[in-house]
Amino acid sequence: MQSTYNNFKHKKSNHKLFGYYFLEAGIVTPEQLQEALIAQKNVYPYKKIGEILLIRGWLKQNTLNYFVEKIIQPERERQKKYNLNLYSKNQVSKQNRFTLNLPPDRVCKILLVIIMILIFTNILSDSGAFIFNQYGGGNHSERLLRLDTESLFLTFYSALSLGICSILLAVIACQKKAIDSRYTRHYKFLSLLFLLLAIDEIVMMHEILNVLKEPVNVSGVFYFTWVIPAFIFLLVFTMTFISFLKSLPRKIRTLFILSGMIYVGGAVGVEMMGGDHSEMYGENNFVYEMITTVEESLEMMGILVFIYSLLFYLQTYLEKINLSISFKKKQ
Repeated sequence: MQSTYNNFKHKKSNHKLFGYYFLEAGIVTPEQLQEALIAQKNVYPYKKIGEILLIRGWLKQNTLNYFVEKIIQPERERQKKYNLNLYSKNQVSKQNRFTLNLPPDRVCKILLVIIMILIFTNILSDSGAFIFNQYGGGNHSERLLRLDTESLFLTFYSALSLGICSILLAVIACQKKAIDSRYTRHYKFLSLLFLLLAIDEIVMMHEILNVLKEPVNVSGVFYFTWVIPAFIFLLVFTMTFISFLKSLPRKIRTLFILSGMIYVGGAVGVEMMGGDHSEMYGENNFVYEMITTVEESLEMMGILVFIYSLLFYLQTYLEKINLSISFKKKQ
């Protein structure tokens, strides 16, 4: 008698990978699943991932049958009813479709070129200001191009890149909701967080926290006092999201952590160095401008890595999203 798993047919769709169910449930570790996938490619090319997990002794037959009958099949049936593909092939003609292709490598190469241009222009502007001794006020081109002045173009790029992260996280959250994932709320929170960061790039809300400078009487690296509540938030955030990070595939998890380290290293770490320098020598000098250049550069690079990780995740586990915009009145 064939097992329930062998009777279950895999179809190419937008469903999450079979082994990911066991990963989310904590039955197998990311390392075990990765090893099983490698074995499927090199040793057992004709076996399914569940069978390989059985062979390796990481999964029991009863557990596999239970997941197929009680979780995977019902979940995929629900996904058919509540799917991101709001257009069906027999309802929408080709001329009414708009296809936006977002391969991770191509998108990030374009963003990297933009970042390099911004950094080069900023260094050139600061060097010119230093040579002509214009830090006291600065000419029009200096004020326009310097990163720390939050000029219109630079603010727009930073807010836009953070907004892109928010949108991509919202898309993943919708996909997680469709399959009743336990981590749906995590992606929703991250989407909201990046939306707030995008807004902060425009209105500089975190600067309000610098009013704590006199009450707490801090100086040096804590001269910009907003970094103190930022540290507290980062600690709580890390403790809360540990299980979420462990559930991610290894490459995605590595990219998430790397992007966070780069971004926080710039936004908080280098900002603390700038605060210490600002207290002693002020802000209208070449050294401070170079510190802020490094700070903003790390922030932009951190967001770039995060955008790549989100696009790679969508490419690997979702592949295609159909978006429907309707102007028809509901009956």
